[in-house]
Amino acid sequence: KPMPDLPGVGKLDQKLVDTAVAEINRLHRVKKIEAVQAMGEYVVKTFFNDNFAHFHAHGRKHASFRALAKRKDLSVGYVTIRNAVAFVEQLKMLPAKFATALPMSHHRALLPLSTAEDKKALAEKAVEKDLSKRDLEAEVRKFRSKAGAKRGP
Repeated sequence: KPMPDLPGVGKLDQKLVDTAVAEINRLHRVKKIEAVQAMGEYVVKTFFNDNFAHFHAHGRKHASFRALAKRKDLSVGYVTIRNAVAFVEQLKMLPAKFATALPMSHHRALLPLSTAEDKKALAEKAVEKDLSKRDLEAEVRKFRSKAGAKRGP
């Protein structure tokens, strides 16, 4: 049987490769964000009545949530769960155009900021200046040192 005409099989199709890289990166970024968002939304809804203030006030004292975080058969740890909730809260603070433009690594870098205003300012800067993860982390450190390094939210 003759071989099917496959794209890029005989010689390098750079456009095909470039398009594939962009799409695979997009899928990885979007699906990872969707998974973390779903986990955070589930936890805050199930354990804290869909209220971030309850999470902040009772998270460490909530007996069932503590038990969840200690389960050996849970595939993620407490920090991952806590960060997923913080991520969902952060998404609600950021304008959609910045929240959706940032990859998960950039969202993680913004988590330590304590105010919505700081998060918005740095998210906007990261998107507009196409900051790398390391550059954004440096900006976060500058913000935190000016603000007295309070962890948030």
